[in-house]
Amino acid sequence: MSSFLYKILILIAVHYSDARSLGNGPAPLQALNYIYGSAINIPINLWNRPKNEKGHLEYHVFTKKNPEEPCLLEPTMESLHKCDIEPENHLVMLICGFLEEYQPGNLFEVMKNKILENGPFTVIIFDWSKYNGPPVSLALYNMQVIGPIAADMLNFITENAGVPAENMILAGHSLGGHLAGYIGKRVPNLGRIDSLDPSWQFMESFPYLEKISYKDAKFVRVFHSSYELTSFGITSPLGHIDIYFNGGISQPRCEFGATYQRTSGDWVTIYSVILKYICPHEMMNTYYIYTMNTTDCQFLATHCDSYEDFQAGKCPRNSSVVADIGFYGDTVTGLPKLSKFYIEVGKDPPYCQKNGDQPSNTN
Repeated sequence: MSSFLYKILILIAVHYSDARSLGNGPAPLQALNYIYGSAINIPINLWNRPKNEKGHLEYHVFTKKNPEEPCLLEPTMESLHKCDIEPENHLVMLICGFLEEYQPGNLFEVMKNKILENGPFTVIIFDWSKYNGPPVSLALYNMQVIGPIAADMLNFITENAGVPAENMILAGHSLGGHLAGYIGKRVPNLGRIDSLDPSWQFMESFPYLEKISYKDAKFVRVFHSSYELTSFGITSPLGHIDIYFNGGISQPRCEFGATYQRTSGDWVTIYSVILKYICPHEMMNTYYIYTMNTTDCQFLATHCDSYEDFQAGKCPRNSSVVADIGFYGDTVTGLPKLSKFYIEVGKDPPYCQKNGDQPSNTN
């Protein structure tokens, strides 16, 4: 069976309308749910196009003053004043991926809580779940429309709340990692994008689709925890720097019988090939959360031309660039675009390792 056909079959098996129960039912039922969800979503999405209104695209705003209950932002001065976005605070927008949404208890909420714990930030969880469902082709089409609309919202915030674009960070997972680029390229002088295991899903097949790029912000970091043949990620470098966790191939926790926390917040045991396929892609969200801890070990990564060279010890820290790739980490300068960094992470929290910037045989 060709790898492309294998990917298509996996997509049909796992992409269906209820992301929270992904992998919890028989594959034939999941395939039927996917087909049914696609049939429902296509006419609804084509008739009810995305716009910056409640019930369409939702911007859940959290600050130190309202860390638990979101203020739903709309592009009006009344709404902007109600949400009390302070110009001196850095703004972080968290962007859901394909089939993901903001729900209390999921990993986007955990990210939000960690960010607010550690400093004066404004956090916006951008929920486009009414437009990111099956089929994948529809979500990709919607992404191109939604990017400019979300960019308009950020430009509105800059112009009317005084938050400099340089002080904005976009962090998107999976398809949201590409959507961050569609947004960023339309926000002049945007500070940073963190693209979390951006998905391959048909991005290579349609030349008109734009993948996340170093051109989309002043500093673009692309994090890789899976790749095309065994999961959803992209192997090729795309940002100013690209960080590969355990080579960006597989992750230590993603073994049969192990448990991991899904993006939905649910803990599941890996008992099927499908969950093993999904696990390394979703683990990127967990790693990202742990990079926000200020008391654990640092997430240090080493600049190296390839994972093979890294594993062979050809990029020792005394002669290579070593970067803190955590949420509060370094803006790496002086290197060519598309520079690759490698980090070894462990199976258990806090995942960072004392010598994670060196190959595992030296840890």
